[in-house]
Amino acid sequence: YDRVRARPAAATVSRPAGQRLLMLSVGHVNPNRRVNSVLQVLGGNPDLAEAVEYVVAGGIEDEYLRQHLATVERHNLQHCVRFTGYLEDKELWGLIQRADVCVNLRHPTMESGSASLAEQMLAGKPVVVSKAGCYLDIPDDCVLKVDPVQEEAELPAALRTVLLDAPLRQALGRNARVFAEKHFSARGYAAKLDPFLDRVLNLAPLTASLYRIGVHLRCMGATPDMAIYHTVADSFQELFCAGPSRFSSQARNAPPTG
Repeated sequence: YDRVRARPAAATVSRPAGQRLLMLSVGHVNPNRRVNSVLQVLGGNPDLAEAVEYVVAGGIEDEYLRQHLATVERHNLQHCVRFTGYLEDKELWGLIQRADVCVNLRHPTMESGSASLAEQMLAGKPVVVSKAGCYLDIPDDCVLKVDPVQEEAELPAALRTVLLDAPLRQALGRNARVFAEKHFSARGYAAKLDPFLDRVLNLAPLTASLYRIGVHLRCMGATPDMAIYHTVADSFQELFCAGPSRFSSQARNAPPTG
């Protein structure tokens, strides 16, 4: 992750009486970002709608925007919901800096990682995420997780908790920043990737040999239940690996371990 512009921002602990909290969703707006779910929660909980300004920052197709605006109008949320459309990086980062709470839901979760989550955590912001995919890798004391299967039941309570509990927002933001500074690092990524690539290259001859033997076994009509499979596995385990293979007679006769 490019952390040059992700300068930490102090998480807002409290606001003057009557001032709304800024709740932010970032990224191209499509169904899997669950913006409509947040709108439904605000529409069904007038006290939360009065407590926040919900800003959705990111590009959105015209038809999908019309659907969201219809939901906003149906629930009388015009006073607390705003769609910005696409923003340049500087303006977007300014919003993240000012946010009190970030909402980063995904369902279905299709990403192997989330740049927006990295930005928000590096900024020290409390983030509500889906309990799925890459978000599961984040410790529970760094983000507030919502089960996407139980989203309708869990999201209202999660938003109420994080919006009304200032000490919790402070703790989540602080923990998020510490975790992000340690893990969302290009240097750390490279340090772990380099030895992994070395292992892949060292194993290339072994995997190529196993592949060629597998091709021959298939041509011979051999199946995994035949003894020749166990012989090949045991031989490769003895030559190249430590410990008995899972096909060895010792492993096959051992009692189950769990």
